[in-house]
Amino acid sequence: MKHSSSYKIGDRVKIVNLPPDLDDKPDMDTSGVFQRALGKTFRIEGTNDIGWLELEVTKLDTIWIEPEFVTLTKKGRLKK
Repeated sequence: MKHSSSYKIGDRVKIVNLPPDLDDKPDMDTSGVFQRALGKTFRIEGTNDIGWLELEVTKLDTIWIEPEFVTLTKKGRLKK
């Protein structure tokens, strides 16, 4: 698997495993969103200072995931 420093905004990654500590909140189905995303490919929308990746699963569901739970499927292209 790639290290977080090799992932860039615009790259496409596939979620290949789920974090073990997913906690649901009263108004959020966190584990359900991650379960539905497992095995699917998403564009990296952002990163944070600890290297986690922001993925938009649906228009209403954005997740942050550690890079060790994804694999790179396609490098993004820089926009001119």
